Amino acid sequence: MNIEDFEGWNVYSPEDIQFSSIKECEEVLNSEEFEEYVTTLASRNSYATRYGFRMRNGRFFMDLLRCTEAARRTFEAQLAFEGTTFEEYKKQHYCECMITRDHQYEETTMPDEICALSLENIELIIGKLTEEQERNYFEKTKPLSEEEVKEWIRRFREIPNTLGWKWIMKTDSEFGNKQ
Repeated sequence: MNIEDFEGWNVYSPEDIQFSSIKECEEVLNSEEFEEYVTTLASRNSYATRYGFRMRNGRFFMDLLRCTEAARRTFEAQLAFEGTTFEEYKKQHYCECMITRDHQYEETTMPDEICALSLENIELIIGKLTEEQERNYFEKTKPLSEEEVKEWIRRFREIPNTLGWKWIMKTDSEFGNKQ
């Protein structure tokens, strides 16, 4: 299922992406597009990248895969609407192509994406923070370096080997997502 964007191409929602097999999930997990999505998520929301799996388990992991696929499909639909393919566009206008792709991946947000509260909101709730609390906050919300992003991609790719696809699918389905 997809919705029509006002521009005329199909826009895919992560909630609409259903994988028919573990093989499909593995293909997305091992793709360049997965690396792109995790990189843009880390840039947009380092907190979600660091703590999303801890907080949401299999659902977070499957949402990463769904968002990757939704962003890829939407980008390809946009290119098809414009009468080109990724390879053609990249060959003719490399920088513009990659910027457009990055933008599409940034725009594809995770369902119920977790975000850190702003420091101002935290202080409104609990009052002035100590220096140690502020340091802890900034440590958890600071941007990820390129090396850290690569490490998170590696960790995410190891999850199915460590925990198994059945566990991931089970914890994902506990939140109402059907596979």
